[in-house]
Amino acid sequence: MTNFSTVASPALYPGQQVTVRLRADRAPAPAARLYALHHRGGEIRRTRGEPFALTREPATVRWRIPDVGNDLVFRLGLELRSAIRFDGTVTVDHIDWTGAPEHFAQSGILLSSIWDTRPAPLDAWVASARDFEADFGSSYSVSHPGDLGVVTIGSGDWDDYRVASTLTFSLHDLGGLVARSTGHRRFYAGVFSGGSRLSLVKQHDRERRVLASRAWPYQQDTRYDVQLTCAGDEIALAVDGRPVLKATDPTLPHRHGGAGFLVERGTMLADGITVAATRGSGAV
Repeated sequence: MTNFSTVASPALYPGQQVTVRLRADRAPAPAARLYALHHRGGEIRRTRGEPFALTREPATVRWRIPDVGNDLVFRLGLELRSAIRFDGTVTVDHIDWTGAPEHFAQSGILLSSIWDTRPAPLDAWVASARDFEADFGSSYSVSHPGDLGVVTIGSGDWDDYRVASTLTFSLHDLGGLVARSTGHRRFYAGVFSGGSRLSLVKQHDRERRVLASRAWPYQQDTRYDVQLTCAGDEIALAVDGRPVLKATDPTLPHRHGGAGFLVERGTMLADGITVAATRGSGAV
Protein backbone atom coordinates (compact mmCIF):
# COMPACT_ATOMS: atom_id res chain seq x y z
CA MET A 1 0.00 0.00 0.00
CA THR A 2 1.45 3.36 -0.98
CA ASN A 3 -1.07 5.65 0.66
CA PHE A 4 -3.99 5.61 3.08
CA SER A 5 -6.62 7.90 4.58
CA THR A 6 -7.75 8.53 8.13
CA VAL A 7 -11.49 8.65 8.82
CA ALA A 8 -12.66 10.46 11.95
CA SER A 9 -15.19 12.98 13.20
CA PRO A 10 -14.13 16.37 14.63
CA ALA A 11 -13.46 16.67 18.35
CA LEU A 12 -15.13 20.09 18.74
CA TYR A 13 -18.59 21.22 17.54
CA PRO A 14 -20.72 24.37 17.57
CA GLY A 15 -22.76 24.44 20.76
CA GLN A 16 -20.01 22.98 22.94
CA GLN A 17 -18.58 25.11 25.74
CA VAL A 18 -14.81 25.58 25.94
CA THR A 19 -13.27 26.33 29.34
CA VAL A 20 -9.82 27.90 29.54
CA ARG A 21 -7.79 28.96 32.59
CA LEU A 22 -4.84 31.27 31.99
CA ARG A 23 -2.71 34.00 33.55
CA ALA A 24 -0.04 36.58 32.77
CA ASP A 25 3.18 36.95 34.72
CA ARG A 26 3.17 40.74 34.75
CA ALA A 27 1.08 43.86 34.21
CA PRO A 28 -0.08 45.53 32.13
CA ALA A 29 -1.13 42.28 30.46
CA PRO A 30 -2.63 41.85 27.00
CA ALA A 31 -6.29 41.13 26.35
CA ALA A 32 -7.14 37.63 25.19
CA ARG A 33 -9.96 35.95 23.35
CA LEU A 34 -10.72 32.52 21.95
CA TYR A 35 -11.47 31.87 18.30
CA ALA A 36 -12.50 28.98 16.06
CA LEU A 37 -11.59 28.39 12.41
CA HIS A 38 -14.02 26.83 9.96
CA HIS A 39 -14.25 26.32 6.20
CA ARG A 40 -16.89 28.01 4.05
CA GLY A 41 -16.97 28.02 0.27
CA GLY A 42 -13.32 27.06 0.05
CA GLU A 43 -12.28 29.88 2.39
CA ILE A 44 -11.14 29.78 6.01
CA ARG A 45 -13.36 31.86 8.30
CA ARG A 46 -12.59 32.93 11.86
CA THR A 47 -15.26 33.25 14.56
CA ARG A 48 -14.16 35.09 17.70
CA GLY A 49 -15.34 35.20 21.29
CA GLU A 50 -15.44 38.29 23.48
CA PRO A 51 -12.07 39.68 24.67
CA PHE A 52 -11.19 39.39 28.36
CA ALA A 53 -8.50 40.94 30.54
CA LEU A 54 -5.57 38.91 31.84
CA THR A 55 -4.10 39.34 35.31
CA ARG A 56 -1.47 37.63 37.40
CA GLU A 57 -4.17 35.60 39.07
CA PRO A 58 -5.49 32.61 37.09
CA ALA A 59 -8.75 33.49 35.34
CA THR A 60 -11.29 30.96 34.06
CA VAL A 61 -13.16 31.90 30.89
CA ARG A 62 -15.94 29.96 29.17
CA TRP A 63 -16.93 30.32 25.53
CA ARG A 64 -19.65 28.43 23.71
CA ILE A 65 -18.71 27.77 20.08
CA PRO A 66 -21.33 29.68 18.03
CA ASP A 67 -23.41 28.30 15.18
CA VAL A 68 -21.47 28.26 11.91
CA GLY A 69 -24.15 26.67 9.75
CA ASN A 70 -23.06 23.47 8.03
CA ASP A 71 -19.38 24.38 8.33
CA LEU A 72 -16.89 22.23 10.24
CA VAL A 73 -14.81 23.68 13.07
CA PHE A 74 -11.25 22.45 12.56
CA ARG A 75 -9.17 24.59 14.90
CA LEU A 76 -9.50 26.32 18.26
CA GLY A 77 -7.10 29.16 19.07
CA LEU A 78 -6.24 31.95 21.48
CA GLU A 79 -5.50 35.53 20.40
CA LEU A 80 -3.48 38.00 22.50
CA ARG A 81 -3.62 41.75 21.84
CA SER A 82 -1.93 44.66 23.57
CA ALA A 83 -1.74 48.38 22.82
CA ILE A 84 1.85 48.40 24.10
CA ARG A 85 4.71 45.93 23.92
CA PHE A 86 4.34 42.98 26.31
CA ASP A 87 7.58 41.22 27.20
CA GLY A 88 6.08 38.76 29.63
CA THR A 89 4.66 35.25 29.58
CA VAL A 90 1.05 34.10 29.28
CA THR A 91 0.49 30.64 30.74
CA VAL A 92 -2.44 28.46 29.73
CA ASP A 93 -3.06 26.20 32.73
CA HIS A 94 -6.07 24.37 31.33
CA ILE A 95 -8.23 24.17 28.21
CA ASP A 96 -10.99 21.62 27.70
CA TRP A 97 -14.57 20.91 26.68
CA THR A 98 -16.86 18.02 27.44
CA GLY A 99 -20.43 16.85 27.02
CA ALA A 100 -22.92 17.08 24.18
CA PRO A 101 -23.41 20.39 22.32
CA GLU A 102 -26.11 22.75 23.54
CA HIS A 103 -27.27 22.77 19.91
CA PHE A 104 -25.55 21.40 16.83
CA ALA A 105 -27.19 20.94 13.43
CA GLN A 106 -26.63 20.24 9.78
CA SER A 107 -29.58 20.99 7.53
CA GLY A 108 -30.79 21.60 4.01
CA ILE A 109 -29.52 20.30 0.70
CA LEU A 110 -25.77 19.88 1.05
CA LEU A 111 -25.10 19.46 -2.67
CA SER A 112 -24.22 22.66 -4.51
CA SER A 113 -24.30 21.07 -8.00
CA ILE A 114 -24.41 17.68 -9.72
CA TRP A 115 -20.59 17.73 -9.70
CA ASP A 116 -20.40 18.29 -5.96
CA THR A 117 -20.31 14.58 -5.12
CA ARG A 118 -18.65 14.99 -1.72
CA PRO A 119 -19.73 18.26 -0.07
CA ALA A 120 -17.60 19.37 2.87
CA PRO A 121 -20.23 18.76 5.61
CA LEU A 122 -20.01 15.01 4.92
CA ASP A 123 -16.34 15.03 5.95
CA ALA A 124 -17.40 15.14 9.62
CA TRP A 125 -19.12 11.74 9.33
CA VAL A 126 -17.79 8.21 9.72
CA ALA A 127 -19.68 5.58 7.71
CA SER A 128 -19.70 1.81 7.77
CA ALA A 129 -22.77 1.80 5.51
CA ARG A 130 -22.02 0.80 1.93
CA ASP A 131 -23.26 4.14 0.59
CA PHE A 132 -23.52 7.43 2.43
CA GLU A 133 -24.04 10.41 0.16
CA ALA A 134 -25.62 13.83 -0.05
CA ASP A 135 -29.02 13.77 -1.77
CA PHE A 136 -30.86 16.17 -4.08
CA GLY A 137 -34.09 16.01 -2.06
CA SER A 138 -32.78 15.52 1.49
CA SER A 139 -29.55 16.15 3.34
CA TYR A 140 -28.35 12.55 3.33
CA SER A 141 -28.94 9.20 1.66
CA VAL A 142 -27.89 6.04 3.54
CA SER A 143 -28.01 2.54 2.07
CA HIS A 144 -26.53 -0.80 3.06
CA PRO A 145 -27.05 -4.36 1.77
CA GLY A 146 -26.56 -6.16 5.10
CA ASP A 147 -26.57 -5.68 8.87
CA LEU A 148 -25.22 -2.64 10.71
CA GLY A 149 -25.13 0.06 8.07
CA VAL A 150 -24.15 2.75 10.60
CA VAL A 151 -23.18 6.39 10.00
CA THR A 152 -22.16 8.65 12.89
CA ILE A 153 -20.96 12.10 13.81
CA GLY A 154 -19.77 13.36 17.18
CA SER A 155 -17.26 12.41 19.84
CA GLY A 156 -16.92 10.00 22.74
CA ASP A 157 -17.74 12.60 25.39
CA TRP A 158 -21.29 13.32 24.16
CA ASP A 159 -23.43 12.02 27.00
CA ASP A 160 -27.05 13.09 27.57
CA TYR A 161 -28.68 14.49 24.42
CA ARG A 162 -31.47 14.36 21.87
CA VAL A 163 -30.82 13.55 18.23
CA ALA A 164 -33.51 14.37 15.68
CA SER A 165 -33.97 14.06 11.91
CA THR A 166 -36.70 13.69 9.32
CA LEU A 167 -36.53 10.17 7.88
CA THR A 168 -37.99 8.73 4.67
CA PHE A 169 -37.73 4.99 4.03
CA SER A 170 -37.34 3.23 0.72
CA LEU A 171 -37.10 -0.57 0.56
CA HIS A 172 -35.53 -1.71 3.83
CA ASP A 173 -35.61 -4.22 6.65
CA LEU A 174 -34.77 -1.74 9.41
CA GLY A 175 -33.72 1.86 9.80
CA GLY A 176 -33.64 4.74 12.26
CA LEU A 177 -31.52 6.93 14.53
CA VAL A 178 -28.42 6.06 16.55
CA ALA A 179 -27.22 7.62 19.82
CA ARG A 180 -24.26 7.10 22.18
CA SER A 181 -22.27 5.27 19.55
CA THR A 182 -18.77 4.24 20.61
CA GLY A 183 -17.81 2.54 17.40
CA HIS A 184 -20.32 1.05 14.99
CA ARG A 185 -21.00 -2.05 17.06
CA ARG A 186 -21.94 -0.35 20.32
CA PHE A 187 -24.87 2.06 20.41
CA TYR A 188 -28.54 2.65 21.18
CA ALA A 189 -30.99 3.02 18.31
CA GLY A 190 -34.62 3.87 17.72
CA VAL A 191 -35.66 1.90 14.65
CA PHE A 192 -38.53 1.29 12.23
CA SER A 193 -38.76 -2.25 10.84
CA GLY A 194 -40.85 -4.26 8.42
CA GLY A 195 -43.35 -1.47 7.80
CA SER A 196 -45.11 -2.34 11.04
CA ARG A 197 -42.95 -1.93 14.16
CA LEU A 198 -40.97 0.56 16.24
CA SER A 199 -38.24 -0.58 18.63
CA LEU A 200 -35.59 0.72 20.98
CA VAL A 201 -32.52 -1.49 20.73
CA LYS A 202 -29.09 -1.76 22.28
CA GLN A 203 -26.26 -3.04 20.11
CA HIS A 204 -23.25 -4.39 22.01
CA ASP A 205 -20.74 -6.04 19.72
CA ARG A 206 -22.56 -8.98 18.09
CA GLU A 207 -25.47 -8.91 20.52
CA ARG A 208 -28.62 -6.87 19.90
CA ARG A 209 -31.15 -6.56 22.70
CA VAL A 210 -34.63 -5.10 22.26
CA LEU A 211 -35.32 -2.70 25.14
CA ALA A 212 -38.87 -1.81 24.07
CA SER A 213 -41.06 -2.48 21.04
CA ARG A 214 -44.58 -1.93 19.76
CA ALA A 215 -46.67 -2.39 16.65
CA TRP A 216 -46.67 0.85 14.64
CA PRO A 217 -47.61 0.71 10.94
CA TYR A 218 -45.74 3.17 8.72
CA GLN A 219 -45.34 3.81 5.01
CA GLN A 220 -42.43 3.97 2.62
CA ASP A 221 -41.77 7.29 0.87
CA THR A 222 -43.39 9.17 3.76
CA ARG A 223 -41.52 11.71 5.91
CA TYR A 224 -41.36 11.08 9.67
CA ASP A 225 -39.93 13.50 12.22
CA VAL A 226 -37.99 11.23 14.56
CA GLN A 227 -36.30 12.06 17.86
CA LEU A 228 -34.18 9.73 20.01
CA THR A 229 -33.29 10.87 23.54
CA CYS A 230 -30.75 9.48 26.00
CA ALA A 231 -30.66 10.86 29.54
CA GLY A 232 -29.01 8.90 32.31
CA ASP A 233 -30.20 5.31 31.95
CA GLU A 234 -33.39 6.33 30.11
CA ILE A 235 -33.90 6.09 26.34
CA ALA A 236 -36.97 7.43 24.55
CA LEU A 237 -38.28 7.61 21.00
CA ALA A 238 -40.74 10.15 19.60
CA VAL A 239 -42.27 10.25 16.11
CA ASP A 240 -43.93 13.36 14.68
CA GLY A 241 -43.78 15.01 18.08
CA ARG A 242 -45.53 12.15 19.89
CA PRO A 243 -43.74 9.93 22.46
CA VAL A 244 -44.02 6.33 21.30
CA LEU A 245 -41.45 4.28 23.26
CA LYS A 246 -39.47 4.57 26.46
CA ALA A 247 -37.04 2.18 28.13
CA THR A 248 -34.49 1.97 30.92
CA ASP A 249 -31.14 0.26 30.62
CA PRO A 250 -29.83 -0.16 34.19
CA THR A 251 -26.67 -1.92 33.01
CA LEU A 252 -25.83 1.15 30.90
CA PRO A 253 -22.81 0.00 28.92
CA HIS A 254 -23.14 2.96 26.55
CA ARG A 255 -22.87 6.19 28.55
CA HIS A 256 -21.36 8.42 25.87
CA GLY A 257 -20.86 8.57 22.13
CA GLY A 258 -21.83 10.03 18.79
CA ALA A 259 -25.14 10.21 16.94
CA GLY A 260 -26.31 9.26 13.48
CA PHE A 261 -28.22 6.75 11.38
CA LEU A 262 -28.69 3.00 11.00
CA VAL A 263 -30.09 1.14 7.99
CA GLU A 264 -30.11 -2.57 7.19
CA ARG A 265 -30.78 -4.17 3.81
CA GLY A 266 -32.19 -1.06 2.24
CA THR A 267 -32.11 2.70 1.79
CA MET A 268 -33.17 5.63 3.94
CA LEU A 269 -33.19 9.38 3.35
CA ALA A 270 -32.51 11.74 6.24
CA ASP A 271 -33.27 15.46 6.06
CA GLY A 272 -31.02 17.32 8.48
CA ILE A 273 -29.77 16.32 11.90
CA THR A 274 -29.97 18.15 15.22
CA VAL A 275 -28.19 17.25 18.44
CA ALA A 276 -29.14 19.08 21.66
CA ALA A 277 -27.93 18.41 25.20
CA THR A 278 -30.48 17.30 27.78
CA ARG A 279 -30.23 17.87 31.50
CA GLY A 280 -29.64 14.41 32.91
CA SER A 281 -31.98 11.67 34.04
CA GLY A 282 -35.64 12.56 33.76
CA ALA A 283 -35.11 14.74 30.68
CA VAL A 284 -36.83 12.17 28.48
